[in-house]
Amino acid sequence: MGRSTEDDWIALRHTAGRRRARPLGWLRLLLRVRWVRVLLVLVGLALLAEATRRFTLSQSLYRLNLGANAALAELPDPTPGDRVLIFAPHPDDEILGSGGFLQRALEVGAAVQVALLTNGEYSRISAALSEGTVPHTPAAFIRLGYARQEETLAALRGIGVPDRAVTFLGYPNEYLDQMWAADHWLLSSPVRAGRLAAVRTPYTNAFTPNALFAGQSLLADIQHLLLQFRPTIVITIHPNDSHSDHWPTYAFVQLALQRLRLAGQPFAREARLFTYLVHRDHWPAPRGFLPLHHLEPPVALTALDGAGWRAFPLTLAETLEKRDAINQFRSQGAPHDKFLASFARANELLCLPTPTVWRAEGEGQHAQFDDPVVDTSMAALAPSGDIRTVSLSATGRRLVVGLETVGRVNSEVRYHLTLHSLNPGGDLQIVQCDWSGTRAAGVTLRGGVVRALSGQQVSAVNGGRVSELRTPLPWNETPPVLLVRAWTTKGNRILDQTAVALVTPAQPAAAPSSD
Repeated sequence: MGRSTEDDWIALRHTAGRRRARPLGWLRLLLRVRWVRVLLVLVGLALLAEATRRFTLSQSLYRLNLGANAALAELPDPTPGDRVLIFAPHPDDEILGSGGFLQRALEVGAAVQVALLTNGEYSRISAALSEGTVPHTPAAFIRLGYARQEETLAALRGIGVPDRAVTFLGYPNEYLDQMWAADHWLLSSPVRAGRLAAVRTPYTNAFTPNALFAGQSLLADIQHLLLQFRPTIVITIHPNDSHSDHWPTYAFVQLALQRLRLAGQPFAREARLFTYLVHRDHWPAPRGFLPLHHLEPPVALTALDGAGWRAFPLTLAETLEKRDAINQFRSQGAPHDKFLASFARANELLCLPTPTVWRAEGEGQHAQFDDPVVDTSMAALAPSGDIRTVSLSATGRRLVVGLETVGRVNSEVRYHLTLHSLNPGGDLQIVQCDWSGTRAAGVTLRGGVVRALSGQQVSAVNGGRVSELRTPLPWNETPPVLLVRAWTTKGNRILDQTAVALVTPAQPAAAPSSD
């Protein structure tokens, strides 16, 4: 007897039920096809090979730093007449980079002041460690910022710095790089800090109440602190630090100092600027609390500015006291975090940044600075984005910026540049450009107005390992003080970034003696 329609319907429902019970059945069928299995094996092998290559490269760079043994000159002790002002991007950086120097300065009777640009409130891991929960509201992140302030105050008290000598500026963590850009420089265009849901500081103890999250505001605060304290020694982050809040800290401090020098402030001309490093690929090496070991600069940076590095030896007692201060930063993983413990060593590292000087050649002015190569994993994996040299040529009314890379210029890599220039009167101009292939775009900030550069004004030319950007000269005949930074990206990933380089006019030759 044949099957009825009802029997067919029951069988269909039964089959559908079995299929729903085995949702991965289609995958089993697919895996029965030989070429699919072969393809999956090949993809797996390719992923394994790439992971192995990256791990091997990372280990080789770490071992390179592990074998560092630089012969560094020693930094002299501060004197009783010194006035030491430290600028740090986050609570903990001031201790990691200069906790021992602070101890010695206080011991000899020098005046000390510490300024924190941000409160470091953005790390969800930090919040989980300090509060036991992951924050999701602005109020929760603000509480974390206040908690990190307390950690820094406790750490500084432990080495003798009173609370009254600590200033919190209250700017947003992980946004200082955006505030350095033309887009968010003016008070009329502050950056919006996502997790704080604000364009102004919400911290009641900020140096400037309700300060806008704009470069103009931060520069004014730093200048105010410099004028107020009139330091003989300024200590801040190294310009080659890779963190997005660290290199801008150096840039803002250097810009403020240069502006005050142009304004004729004697203390600014005489103040000595030292920098310390915190974040750099595969550094410090080795990791961990090793109080009898010396902290060595990364090999790539030693080769680049070796003459500028100084060792500041610490006594064992100072190292142990610094370790105790570092252990206050529990929201950052102390006392178990090996990275933090790595900075409690037998010495600290401070570097004297060396400016690049404009030189006259033919009818124009030229300057050039180098960048370390194959010094990070990303740069080593993408030679077309690994910057070797940045050159500046000002001829007539045209500025040509050349980026020389390790590999041939690649249209898949995007090249970026910012120029902050100060004329002799201290007026600031910003040029910000990016390009890929021969297509370039840019903006300028001048006289409080941001303008886009047209395709006729800015262009790019590529040849071999050099990519050139051509743009109108943003100053008149006299080369100004410049702060220059270049970087490369592929997609949303940074491949390489140079230091924020200071370029200054040549000093006038001394007048001949009348004797």
